[in-house]
Amino acid sequence: MERALYDELYRTEEGHWWFRGRRAVIRSVLKKIPQSRNQTAFDIGCGTGLNTEMLATLGFSAEGLESSDDAIDFARLRAPNIVVRKGSFPEGMVEEKYYNLITLFDVLEHIEDDAGALRLVHSLLQPGGFVLLTVPAFSF
Repeated sequence: MERALYDELYRTEEGHWWFRGRRAVIRSVLKKIPQSRNQTAFDIGCGTGLNTEMLATLGFSAEGLESSDDAIDFARLRAPNIVVRKGSFPEGMVEEKYYNLITLFDVLEHIEDDAGALRLVHSLLQPGGFVLLTVPAFSF
């Protein structure tokens, strides 16, 4: 995506009705996850960081993974205290770290080997961990 599109997303996603409604649904699902101390979350394809920031406000020690330098710039601007790493998924995963929650919001449909990616996601979960993902309703 071009930087101008990330800029538009950064400026509009916080207040736009569609993004707000989507976050409300995601937040309601996340609140059903049993909370414990030191919960970790990994937001794969974190974009401009708004959902990663939401994970942190819900008590997770959140970090993001993003392949676009432009999106990373916006994510770090939005949430400077959240670690956002550059990399693509699943190819960019080399670190052996385990999470209580892994999210893929509108990411899975961009991965050719989606079943392989989900196996990798499963291997990155702590025992009893959760995966929350969304996919677009339409293929356009």
